[in-house]
Amino acid sequence: MPSDTIQNLYQKETAFGALSGVAPDSMKPSSDDWSFESKPIGQYGYFFYHEGSPEIPFYWEFGGGDVVLIIRIEEPNKFGLRYPWAVERRREIFERVAQELIA
Repeated sequence: MPSDTIQNLYQKETAFGALSGVAPDSMKPSSDDWSFESKPIGQYGYFFYHEGSPEIPFYWEFGGGDVVLIIRIEEPNKFGLRYPWAVERRREIFERVAQELIA
């Protein structure tokens, strides 16, 4: 899985939404029942985004130089297949994860 910047992720999300017919106005309502968990394993680890029992894992590792952290994100078509419950709110979920990481 390629790593992405948040800006590139948003560009892919916009393209994915246009191709899949999912417009931002038709997004499912957000879930208030969510949590974020980190499980570091030395120089790498996983972040987990939970909504009740479903979860989305994000692999991460420390970067070098000006790069603090590298996070691997599923490509839009793979994300939709693995997490169909979250596909219409993908952007919202990624924004939540990003906010947790910079908080």
